[in-house]
Order: sequence, then C-alpha cells, then structure tokens
Amino acid sequence: MSLLLGAVVIISYIVVIANALGTFPLAVASSSYFESPYWVGISPSSAKALTSLQALGALGYIAWLAWIGGAPVKQGILASNTTLFAILLMILLAAAAWPFATYRALQSPTALRAVLACVPLWITAIGTVLAIAGTFEANGPVYAQLGILAFGLVTILVDGIGWSAALIYRTVHNV
Repeated sequence: MSLLLGAVVIISYIVVIANALGTFPLAVASSSYFESPYWVGISPSSAKALTSLQALGALGYIAWLAWIGGAPVKQGILASNTTLFAILLMILLAAAAWPFATYRALQSPTALRAVLACVPLWITAIGTVLAIAGTFEANGPVYAQLGILAFGLVTILVDGIGWSAALIYRTVHNV
C-alpha cells in the first residue's frame, strides 16, 4: 500500500515538472525546474541546494520504509498497524495533494489559496513528527532514525516552515 501511495505522490509531481515544459501554464513562465514558480521566489541556487536535501530525504524515507516493512515494530505508536497506516496516509496523501493546491494558488494568488496550498505540507509535517516520535519510541535502528530525520528535515523545516513562509509572504505582499 505504501508503494502505491508513493507512486501517487510521484505522479502528482508531474504538475510541478511539467510546468517547466509549459504543460500546466502559469502567468510566470519558467525555463527550468530550478526557476519554476513552484519555488515561490527562492533563488535557483537555493533551489538546487534544497533539491539535494530532497534527494537525501527521499533516500531516508526509503530507508525508514525498509525498517517498518521488515520485522514488526514492537513498541510505541508505530506498533499499531492502524496508527502506522494513518501516519503513512497523512504523509503521502497530503504530499500528493500539494502540487494541485499550489498550482491553484499560483494560478490565482490569494492569501486563502496560499494557506490552503500550505495545509498539505503542514499535514505531511505532522505525520513526519509522529513517524520520528514512533521511530525513537521503538528504538529503531540507526539507519531508520537517520532516515526519518533526513526526511523530516525536508518535510518539516524546508517545506512545512520555509517554503510555506515564502509562499504566504510573497502572496500577502504581492512580491
């Protein structure tokens, strides 16, 4: 199920990548992924650096999934299959919704649409916090701890705080 949800997330990001190709037109055209309006004014050099963190976060998430997909977790919130499934749903469904909410916010910017574009990131961040907590509660192996922390660096700090602040600021101040 996690693989299926992961595929949905990857497919949803076609909206972001296709923008550089002009498939999903926005008022501001982009000549490359790093100059895409989806970076909400973040400089191309920062976008490149953040993309490398995203790659590290994706690898960390895969490492974490390998751990939870192996032997059953014995203690903490991740020991419950229902809770684990709910956390995965929070992370992946919200991440899959983000490109579409953001496309709408970039297409016709308002403060409400900017906040609504951030909501999926905030839900993913909350799910990630729960995954980190559960991994430490279960005393998961080092690779799982480091993996989910790398993922959290992106989903909590870069996306949930940094990117959200940039979008809301730029929208409210018409930058």
